[in-house]
Amino acid sequence: LIVMENGFYTNYENSLQDQQRYASANEADKGFMTLKYKDADVVHENKESGMPANRAYFINTDYLKFKSYENADFEATPEIKSFNQDAAVTHILWMGNMTCSNRSLQGALKL
Repeated sequence: LIVMENGFYTNYENSLQDQQRYASANEADKGFMTLKYKDADVVHENKESGMPANRAYFINTDYLKFKSYENADFEATPEIKSFNQDAAVTHILWMGNMTCSNRSLQGALKL
């Protein structure tokens, strides 16, 4: 997966205009456009979401894992009843991390 900010994405898209290809016709029909670089999807991310300006990130998802703590993997707490209304609350607990087993296969490009 390659995630690009507006500057990179625009330059990449303009350089491919003659040979532009989409991830699949199905995705293009849904309005979610992704370009391709070899087998990787190239997607656009806005600065408003926190993406730094003039950056591109190369993410090898084969080496990213989502690890959950076994005692807080969407476990529900006991129900708490309210004394002044007809309501009850249950907290859902989750703890975990995203881990990377091979950082040398991830990348960042700064303009």
